Amino acid sequence: MDLILPQDINYSCQGCGKCCSGWSVGMTMADYANVKDTDWQSLHPALAGKTLFLDRQAEFEAGTSQYPFFTNPTQDNVCPFLIDDLCFIHGLLGADKKPMACQIFPYAFAETPAGVYAGVYYSSKAAVRNMGVPLSEQRQVFQEYLELSYKYHNERHTNFSVDAVEGTKKTPFDTIALTPACQLTWQEYSHFENRAMQLIKEQYVDQKPEGYQGDIFRTLAMLSELVLIARNIKTAGADLSQLAQYQPTNKIPADTTMSSVEHMTLRMLFYRYYIYPQVRAKDARQGRQKRADSLKSQNLMGTLMAFGKFAGGGLDTIVSGKPNIENLGKVDLEKAMDAPFAAIDPEITILFHRWLYLKLFLKTYFGPAAAGFSVLSGINNITAALLCVILHGKASAMAAGKNSLLLPQAYENLWRLDRELLTLSQIAQQESRIYNSGLSAPRLFNKGIHALEKSFQKQ
Repeated sequence: MDLILPQDINYSCQGCGKCCSGWSVGMTMADYANVKDTDWQSLHPALAGKTLFLDRQAEFEAGTSQYPFFTNPTQDNVCPFLIDDLCFIHGLLGADKKPMACQIFPYAFAETPAGVYAGVYYSSKAAVRNMGVPLSEQRQVFQEYLELSYKYHNERHTNFSVDAVEGTKKTPFDTIALTPACQLTWQEYSHFENRAMQLIKEQYVDQKPEGYQGDIFRTLAMLSELVLIARNIKTAGADLSQLAQYQPTNKIPADTTMSSVEHMTLRMLFYRYYIYPQVRAKDARQGRQKRADSLKSQNLMGTLMAFGKFAGGGLDTIVSGKPNIENLGKVDLEKAMDAPFAAIDPEITILFHRWLYLKLFLKTYFGPAAAGFSVLSGINNITAALLCVILHGKASAMAAGKNSLLLPQAYENLWRLDRELLTLSQIAQQESRIYNSGLSAPRLFNKGIHALEKSFQKQ
């Protein structure tokens, strides 16, 4: 199949080691076979006496674990094999002996009827900063990682079974849910995506021209409107090629006061993407226990304490709108929403558009990579996600006594966000249905977009 690469996107590993923290890396049986016979504890003091791998074979066979083995992160939630910011497995045995997930990361692929779209996840700090060689010049590299990706998915025993040479006749994108009740063919969906990408690219340029006027809020509102127009065209039995002529109205509501549902949903996602990860990291020991072990007497108190932190953090964020953010303390999301701020710096606006462009290009905002979301739910989710990035950025700036978003914080917030979005493909089916249902209202965050927009001065 044709390999389709994005334009104006760069990436080369910078060797910072940040990709190797915050994960318990899933390992296939082949991955584990590569490393299980090495006496790691005797090779470096940092590995001595450590349990380096978690055995989940029973859960894997029962269908409750996606992998039979996992790496066992340190108490600081860092891979135990990351020593002096370098992979010890790579250094000792070679790159091909690392878990395949590590070898492929942050490269990503989406196999469609039109070809294989390739790119990178922003859960790499080099990727989010657009550092390195243009992806359009890395075709051979992507081809090698694509073949490894096929091998990796086959060895996981998923239903995504393909041949690296011949490809597959069916892809996850043959039929696409525009909404939970409205199905599109790939050709129909391509009309939507082409117009959406045009709208984003009009706002996204690497070299900002004189008087650059990009507007992330306008773009988010246009994408939400485009989904609604596409649904209306489809339900009327008309041709979605009409979307090529679509001109967004960008009609701002007379009243931008967010409804209680909109408030609660946005806060819920803020919790999911920014509060839940910090609680999970602090209680990593409970998170890595087998479920059956969490209720044993020796672990019960720790489990209950962890649950209390999860529940407390959720109530503070979702109900009160006052999350306790690491390194910031308790913040008021409503105050952050309304606080007057300087216009968003063009570099930050370009960053946000570049992120949106990659999400649509790689199809990682809906479908298999995003908890089975419909296009509508996916657009609502990435809209809310960017609003959360901006709210977090405002809260951070306010804590520092500033009234403008800072580019380093925007990089950090997007990096953390994308790490959590990457985990959506691993959530349980029941949880997926809840997310999909809760995010399936057209233009769900339309008032939130414009309410937050009003707090920023115009260029």
